[in-house]
Amino acid sequence: MIGICIILCLWAVLVTVLYIGQRRHIRSLNEDIKEVCETGGRHRVLLKAPDKELEALLKTLNDYIEQCQEKQAEFRRKDADFKHQVSNISHDLRTPLTSILGYVQLIKREYEAHGETCSGAYALHREDGTGEYEKHVMEYLEIIERKAEMLKNLISQFYDLSRLEGSEYKFQMEAVDLSVLMSQIMADEYDELEKKNFRVDVSMASGRLLALADAKAMSRVYANLIQNVLKHGRDFLSIHIYASEDTMVTEIANQTEPVSDDELAHLFDRFFTTDRMRSGQNTGLGLAIVQQFVIQMGGKISASYEDGMLKFKICMKAA
Repeated sequence: MIGICIILCLWAVLVTVLYIGQRRHIRSLNEDIKEVCETGGRHRVLLKAPDKELEALLKTLNDYIEQCQEKQAEFRRKDADFKHQVSNISHDLRTPLTSILGYVQLIKREYEAHGETCSGAYALHREDGTGEYEKHVMEYLEIIERKAEMLKNLISQFYDLSRLEGSEYKFQMEAVDLSVLMSQIMADEYDELEKKNFRVDVSMASGRLLALADAKAMSRVYANLIQNVLKHGRDFLSIHIYASEDTMVTEIANQTEPVSDDELAHLFDRFFTTDRMRSGQNTGLGLAIVQQFVIQMGGKISASYEDGMLKFKICMKAA
């Protein structure tokens, strides 16, 4: 498509040259046209022309060729990025499925070892004298359930991100009290934070902290960030919500492993994860979803790392 456009533009240049009677320039322009076509736009048409109007036309043509090059480069980059993402998600989908299949096979062997076929093994409470048989079966079933839940979560997040990036998510913008939303999320995650021995410091300015946002989307933002803390943080979590002029600011900081500048730069990228062992515990989609929610609600989000603390800062318009 780009090549056709370039050829049409160059043909227009030839017609113009013929029209104004500057035949002596046709040969050199023909050579330039060949170069442009053969190099895919990497060559430029020489700007020396018999008059200013034709020179301006050639300059416009060169600018257009440069724009085409930039679009081609962007397309190649996006195509490579897409292929990389497909590879990553294929890996992440295969890993839990492989685990599920493996443990199903183990359960089948367990049943067969106890003298039953898989099709007839409906009762888990067989009497084998030790209780080990039932214990193993239940352990395998719990692992299968956990892996299946991971797979469901990955697919759900991928679907949500696709809807957001495709502008299919319908936001209901209204005045939302951020302190109420955060209190609800913290209540939901209290047991998990307690289980992992987090020290939590929550500081909210007095009065109603109203931001212009979608309540469900903002709740997802807070939930994803707290879940990120539970996965990667340790020891201490700090939450601060306050007003700054016409902006409502939320700061969520937690102690974590060192985060490099390069990791910070890619923290909100799809499928990026600091899980160096790629254990499958992190899909690399949660923060990408958070960023899309915030941006599409008209807000801003940033991440910084200082003194062992990873801090997310969200700025939303005050309502």
